[in-house]
Amino acid sequence: MAGFFRKLFLGRAGQDDTRSRAQAKARFASKAEVHFEPSTAGQTEPVDARAARNQAIKTHIHDWRIAWHDLFDADQTLIAAGEFERPDPLPDREDLDFRLIFGLRQAEPATREACFALFPNGAEMAARFDQFLSTPLQALSEEKARAGVAEIAELLPAMGPHEEVNFSKITIVDRDTPEGLDVLQKTDNLTYTLEHTTVDPYASTDIAAVAARLFLTEPLYAAAGNYYQLRDWVTGAMFDPRWDALQAILFRLWRGGWQVALDADDAIVLAKRHVGPRGDSDG
Repeated sequence: MAGFFRKLFLGRAGQDDTRSRAQAKARFASKAEVHFEPSTAGQTEPVDARAARNQAIKTHIHDWRIAWHDLFDADQTLIAAGEFERPDPLPDREDLDFRLIFGLRQAEPATREACFALFPNGAEMAARFDQFLSTPLQALSEEKARAGVAEIAELLPAMGPHEEVNFSKITIVDRDTPEGLDVLQKTDNLTYTLEHTTVDPYASTDIAAVAARLFLTEPLYAAAGNYYQLRDWVTGAMFDPRWDALQAILFRLWRGGWQVALDADDAIVLAKRHVGPRGDSDG
């Protein structure tokens, strides 16, 4: 089973959002092992406190993995599929725990609800994931995509970004073409401007919420066809309402076929992709 899932997972890596998956995972991993308090000039989290925080996160993740496997053991849909047997022993790392990564989307609604119930604001996150699974894709026009960017332009300044975004310049590209994908691969995620600010999820003092976001990254990334927008929207329910509102806009645009990114001059790049009955956002 692990070999099958590994091939499926790595075979999709080229679909990742604005950087290679290896780069994204390195950046993600660096966040998991650094301090999670809002950063301020001249101040760092004490080493002992950082170590204790990281250990607490690891403990949460370990316990949730066991709980999810127990829930999957009783899921009749997963059992009938014959592809989601419990590995023995369990993989050393959660990003290699393919049963959990790919089983969440295939599990029965009651199982998914129980899985999310383990986390802060889990009922809301479960509802959002179910909405993603049950809502058909519908392409948004360029006009509506630009309107979404205007919403972001109103919201972002109050969130304290460390870079000023140039919303007056919007470049439209088609990510389904080599030229458009080349442009997109040279951009960065809009939310990099909020790293180490008070709205950054990894700045949260809620250790369980931080751990839950890390834990859910791989299952939600896989469910979305190797995009992070689903993870960001679903887990946004645990964090600052302003962060959550931003992720709701970005998710709506992504589901409608648009990705928002920043070019080297911190101007907006709107990348359009085909959205159809088997659009890539469906995995």
